[in-house]
Amino acid sequence: MNGDVRWCLWLKDASDADLTHSPVLVKRVAALEAARRNADRSATKKLAATPALFGKDRQPTETFLAFPQTFTDNRGFMTVGYMNSSTVIGMKIYSTQPSILMDSSSL
Repeated sequence: MNGDVRWCLWLKDASDADLTHSPVLVKRVAALEAARRNADRSATKKLAATPALFGKDRQPTETFLAFPQTFTDNRGFMTVGYMNSSTVIGMKIYSTQPSILMDSSSL
């Protein structure tokens, strides 16, 4: 965003050994578990059972078209881009499979 590189911990395929042998992962996962457990929403509290995972897995499994949730009014176009499945998307990026956009039967 704005030229900055941002990171998240994608631990979907992490083994129990990975999660317990890294002090950094142990600390980050424990902090998220505590935050979820102490949340006001019951749905968030339930997510404390899987603290190493995102609340919702929206990750595409193939190349996808990504576009941001918000845009600036300062330009007359919106920015989009093709991303491969190794790019982890978050809540601020919407995605769609390019084939959906090319399928004229959905019009």
